[in-house]
Amino acid sequence: MRTTPLGLALSAKGRYEEAILEYQRVLPQRPDFAEVRYSLGNALEAKGNSRAALEQYRVACRLASNNFTICGDYKRLLQN
Repeated sequence: MRTTPLGLALSAKGRYEEAILEYQRVLPQRPDFAEVRYSLGNALEAKGNSRAALEQYRVACRLASNNFTICGDYKRLLQN
């Protein structure tokens, strides 16, 4: 499992509030799960919460520093 299927499905339907809750539900069990942090960042950014998204991207990039997508989004948002 790379991220939560429910969280991804909710995000895909634009149900970001519910997706955020799903990602936040999973994180305490797996705080080092970069993909969930990245997906949470995506949902937060879609809701307009750039500051919280940036923090999730930062942690995700630290956990998966070889992932160009995750780190690229972190750098993109950092520059905005």
